[in-house]
Amino acid sequence: MEKNVAHIIESSEAVQAMTLDLLNQWKTRSLPRGDHPCRKVVFTLRSRDQGWANTREFCGTYEGSYTWFDVGLEKIQAIDKNLCTPEIQIPQGFIEKFPLESGYSSSKAERSIYCDLDTIQPSVIGEPPNYTFDRPIVPTGTRLQSNRTGTREVREYIITWAHDDSIHPLSSEGDKLEREGRGRYTGNGDFVRNLQIGDIITIWARARFRGWVNHAEEVKVDVYWAV
Repeated sequence: MEKNVAHIIESSEAVQAMTLDLLNQWKTRSLPRGDHPCRKVVFTLRSRDQGWANTREFCGTYEGSYTWFDVGLEKIQAIDKNLCTPEIQIPQGFIEKFPLESGYSSSKAERSIYCDLDTIQPSVIGEPPNYTFDRPIVPTGTRLQSNRTGTREVREYIITWAHDDSIHPLSSEGDKLEREGRGRYTGNGDFVRNLQIGDIITIWARARFRGWVNHAEEVKVDVYWAV
């Protein structure tokens, strides 16, 4: 996965202001309702691991599984070319994504919007251009779903995260999530409640240790908003 890195120094506040203005326009047009407009996110996965494991007692369970999926989050940064000045220029790495027609603003002129993405999750290590993404050594309590250990059969997983989820990670319900191959910290609803217009959800397929392979046949994300 590649990321365009924006070198924003003096114009950073201007970019943030333009981004906020664009997101507010999107909110006005989409008319999201409530403090938490995102109601739920439904993830659909079809996957399996390499089909064997040295610890045979774990085969068919989620114990000892080292192939899994994590959820990522990226936030958009946007700048209006028409508002650029000698002091405020399009940062390096931004690319033209789409024009905004006059219906989006009081101006009849077409507005060219240049965008970049700021990766929030996973965390970014280092500074551009020598940066990398944090890669967990083993599945963590925030993972979306693990594959069954040492299983050749492709399995479909449908995982729903909702805004009103309230599972305490250290409760018996949190233990149940772990037995189902999910992270115990993914049932509290925080991720969904904090989603805003313009946010981008990503899925990271992971495998760890020699011989472990994550065979992902399908990945789908459906996001439900209150409008």
